[in-house]
Amino acid sequence: AYFADQGLVKPPIFVQFVMGTFGGIGPDVENVVAMKTVSDRLFGRDIEWSILGGGRHQFDLVTAGATMGGNVRVGLEDSVYLRKGKLAESNAEQVEKNVRILRELSREPATPEETRERLDLKGLDAVNF
Repeated sequence: AYFADQGLVKPPIFVQFVMGTFGGIGPDVENVVAMKTVSDRLFGRDIEWSILGGGRHQFDLVTAGATMGGNVRVGLEDSVYLRKGKLAESNAEQVEKNVRILRELSREPATPEETRERLDLKGLDAVNF
């Protein structure tokens, strides 16, 4: 909020909620609601927001965030599991699971192209690696 007030960042502001990590905010739906409420108060509704859940909380938290209209993030850097007792073989496996969950909730995930446009990202053809 300080940087927005100083004019150093312009809307839409991207807010990433990182939850369920050691020493961080707890992995509770009430905390998702509280963080979204504070973001709305600080920035109005002109934000893009996303949630990631650390460890075993990954799919619970991203599902809660998706039902609240947020973007979601999954990946091995956040959790190595696909479900209890089953290690994920790849990020793609976690993304595929999340896509199934979102579609069961009647929410259509954005394509990579839609995501790049929405977040004003360059894309692979415009980077040097």
